[in-house]
Amino acid sequence: MTKRVLIAFIILLFVSLSMCLNVEEMKKSFTVNINGTPINVELRTNIYLAKKTELINTTPEEIHKYYLTKPNIYINGTLNITPEEGGVTIIDFISKVKWLNHYYPHNIVVELERNGSYIYVDALTKDGERIKTYVPIENMTKIINSNKTMVVSIIKGDGKAKIIKRGNRFIIEGNSLEELDKAESRFIMAMLLGK
Repeated sequence: MTKRVLIAFIILLFVSLSMCLNVEEMKKSFTVNINGTPINVELRTNIYLAKKTELINTTPEEIHKYYLTKPNIYINGTLNITPEEGGVTIIDFISKVKWLNHYYPHNIVVELERNGSYIYVDALTKDGERIKTYVPIENMTKIINSNKTMVVSIIKGDGKAKIIKRGNRFIIEGNSLEELDKAESRFIMAMLLGK
């Protein structure tokens, strides 16, 4: 009798767990259809963990709308952190945005360094032209503050994974590589899927 109760309990436990755990959410990639072409997008963490990212003052739909309607993307953040602290997440995000430029053309500007009154940038135009140059801060400020620009700042912060919107700026934040990976993956999903 005790064995039957134990077996029934184990079966019930497995059924309950399988109902709670969506296998699709354990994947570290998703497919998005762009102009009739399915594109597989790899993430740095699984979908389940990415969805645990806190969204503050924004929604996935808003991130998606900004990505599709703003012709300029300006990326900056804590670029001097080691790969183990989250630097690899920043590189991954920049690489994905540049790779997606083939499908969703933008003028992309990555801030590499601030030096006095200049900002050293790596820019990629909608046409695929790549430019590395120093730009006066006042010129860059006009682009950053333009209503045609989506600003993405990736920073190592104090807390768990979160995406915060302030004006036209989306801040991807986490206190470790794992938390930055969650927030970056969530942002990529929102940017492309709107959910």
